[in-house]
Amino acid sequence: MIWLGLGFVIGVILIIRVIFDKYNSWIEKIIVPICIAIMCFIISHLILSLSSCIMDEFIELEYKVVSDKKIVALKDNQNISGSFYITGGRVDEKLYYYYFIETESGIRQEKIDADKVYIKYTNDDPHIERYESFFKNDNLYLWGIPIDNYKYIIYCPKGTVKNEFEIDLE
Repeated sequence: MIWLGLGFVIGVILIIRVIFDKYNSWIEKIIVPICIAIMCFIISHLILSLSSCIMDEFIELEYKVVSDKKIVALKDNQNISGSFYITGGRVDEKLYYYYFIETESGIRQEKIDADKVYIKYTNDDPHIERYESFFKNDNLYLWGIPIDNYKYIIYCPKGTVKNEFEIDLE
């Protein structure tokens, strides 16, 4: 945000200077401010992008739990037993974890990207926690650095995760 604000202020100053310059023609007073505004916009976004890439390596983040969902075991006509709380599947060569949660309206299926999932065994009820990252230093939000960093931790009983290996040598 600081870079965008700084680019805006510099652009306004340059535009005012060009508009009130008595040696410019009326065409220059219209075209030059538009070009200055576009250049300041592009430069401020370029600086914002570069600074976020550079600062991303040195910024400390902390993860906080933002949601915790209890997983419900189901049995359907495919003989899935109650010990299976989570199943995985590929859609367009991307692996997802599918699970069921209980809501006020009933049981609902959800899916999450497997690249963001960690699985831990527990003796408690199975549940999924979503963690999102936040800056440890709140002043960094002023720089407008975007963070879209999250992860899931799935807590499930031992024996829930099954390792099966199948080789087709045809």
